This record gives sequence, structure tokens and C-alpha cells, in this order.
Amino acid sequence: KEIEAEPHPLMLVLQEKLEAQCAEQEKIKEELKSLSKGQQDIVKKQDDISSKLSAILAHLAANP
Repeated sequence: KEIEAEPHPLMLVLQEKLEAQCAEQEKIKEELKSLSKGQQDIVKKQDDISSKLSAILAHLAANP
């Protein structure tokens, strides 16, 4: 049986679509990493604010 030298046009289209999907998936992964980092920063800031608020409330309770 003879092997085709040129890939079938449908295979080329599928390959292009697969490459585009892979690129989009990588972009989504990077965006997700960025969102996760942002979320971690927000949690840290919330913890800092909570800690400061607790210190203020403790100070006010000790000095009415």
C-alpha cells in the first residue's frame, strides 16, 4: 500500500485546531496562576487587617 506524502487537509485543520486549543489552555493556566496569587495576597491582607483590628479592640477594652 502506498503512503501519502501530503497529510489529508482535514488532518491539517485538526492539527491547527489542536495547536490553538493548547495555546488557549496555556493562557488559561497562566491566568489561573495569576488569580491564585492575587487571592493569596488578599487573604494575607485580610489576616493583617484582622490582626490590627484585634489589637485595637484589645487596647480599647483595656483602656475604657
